[in-house]
Amino acid sequence: MGMKNSDVVGIVLAGGRSSRMGFDKGRIVLDNQGGTDLLTRTARLLDLVTGRVVVVGCGHDEFESWLDDVADSGPVSGLATALRRLGAPCLALACDMPFMDEATLRTLLDARQQRPPATLLTTYASRETGRMETLASVYEPDALEYFERSLDKGLLKLSLIVPEKFCHTVRYSSEEALPFFAMNSPSDLAAARIIASFRT
Repeated sequence: MGMKNSDVVGIVLAGGRSSRMGFDKGRIVLDNQGGTDLLTRTARLLDLVTGRVVVVGCGHDEFESWLDDVADSGPVSGLATALRRLGAPCLALACDMPFMDEATLRTLLDARQQRPPATLLTTYASRETGRMETLASVYEPDALEYFERSLDKGLLKLSLIVPEKFCHTVRYSSEEALPFFAMNSPSDLAAARIIASFRT
């Protein structure tokens, strides 16, 4: 087992309504994951690499948990809540990524150690499309001001919160994209079950 990054807090973003899925995504259990639901799996994964884990958006029996300070404002509110209360770097991870793994998170944390001085966000980005994986990223405490401004203006698109000049990215190829697979709909869940069956 690798070392934990004790200065970074793992944040599970679990406050979404799962409207496209039709039920709570965090409670999904895939066949190859030992009966563990996605929310708990995500929290335990963060616990392997960070010194503290907080579930933001709902309660949890095993890990510290908070509700969002501002309801119904998506991951922007969840991250603002974490940054505001903790004043610490936050490794944020959505709870609907069933194939995220420890190695991917450690690579991200290693990249954070090499970030330029002004960096507020360390994240992955697709080599082919440039799309950032803002729901699997490390946010620095000083990013809070940008979250506060966005909430005040009702701007809730996470990829537009932190200016690009303050982003430090790790590029990944399409062949390396599986950890970032997110389940947003029943068709995504069906695909995940097929993938999981081949990985058992």
